[in-house]
Amino acid sequence: MTNPKYFDLLINKIAWGLLTLGSGPLIIFKLLVTLGLWPDQNSDPVGVGILAVFTFWPAVILIAIGTVIWAWKNHFRS
Repeated sequence: MTNPKYFDLLINKIAWGLLTLGSGPLIIFKLLVTLGLWPDQNSDPVGVGILAVFTFWPAVILIAIGTVIWAWKNHFRS
């Protein structure tokens, strides 16, 4: 049995993709507002905020599970 690299496991790819695509738009929006590049400085990012709320914790849980699976396959099995 070969030892998989961290991103060889599908669960890790899905988890990091979910975190990036779910929280990324909110982070980019807040960065644009902070830098003054967004036209409305008092805008309320409801859509991207809801997207981040519903994807952040599932992504964190999947990252934890994927890390445990990866560690089990690499370090605890002979």
